[in-house]
Amino acid sequence: MPAELIAQMLRQLPPSGSTLRLLDHGGHCAEQFRALRQDLDIRCVAALSPNETGVDAIVALDQPLEEAFLAAARNCLRPGGRLIIGWQRGTPDAGQQLRLEAAGLARILIETQGQALLLRGERPHTAQDRLERIRQVADGEVIRDPAAWPGRYIHLLVKQTPDRPPWAPAPGETLRWQALTLDVGAGRRLPAFSSLPKAVAFMQPAVLCGRIRDVNKVGKFPREVAGDWPLPLLLNPDPGELEQGETGTIDVDPTTAAAPDE
Repeated sequence: MPAELIAQMLRQLPPSGSTLRLLDHGGHCAEQFRALRQDLDIRCVAALSPNETGVDAIVALDQPLEEAFLAAARNCLRPGGRLIIGWQRGTPDAGQQLRLEAAGLARILIETQGQALLLRGERPHTAQDRLERIRQVADGEVIRDPAAWPGRYIHLLVKQTPDRPPWAPAPGETLRWQALTLDVGAGRRLPAFSSLPKAVAFMQPAVLCGRIRDVNKVGKFPREVAGDWPLPLLLNPDPGELEQGETGTIDVDPTTAAAPDE
């Protein structure tokens, strides 16, 4: 399977909790996916079961756009979950779009990758408000004790200086990352989050009400990196905890971060 197609399929995975639930229809992608993304809970299946629901994503290789398969895939996905199909050889046409739309999928993407073709469709969200959609995903993450949490990545709220996209650095420019800290009853700690949706659900209301300022990025770090930070973690804090302490910042090394989620 072409490495470029694998990489493109991985880029289409949706934001999820700390572990992304993924079905590999046919079992052709699991080995390469696991080697590149450690936060995936992958199950290989020969067929999609009508009893399987709430899945974050389904991937398939060289799968025809059959009506029965597309209907079963939509049933398995959670709202906002994605079906991602890679064809090792293919060209886009209008019929592909129509078949994905007829199956009730939205946010459809069809694009070439060399001789390969990628097709993506998303089960529509049940909430219209973007923040509410994020909360729906984030609500599944309830663990507060870092020692009891099985995830592989930690997300921090970061002020990046200068504030520019990572793909547009100036020559010789050095990025500075300052992570948000919170001084609560137990002392100064690092608010940390088990997933990107959890971090965004916490951050957006706090930014809108002015409780958090200058945060312009969510940094994603391998869990083992957290052992080098000088402050303990405050995992998945409640927004109300912002009212109970003083905020500050601490420098973290951006070169230790993992590739960000979508």
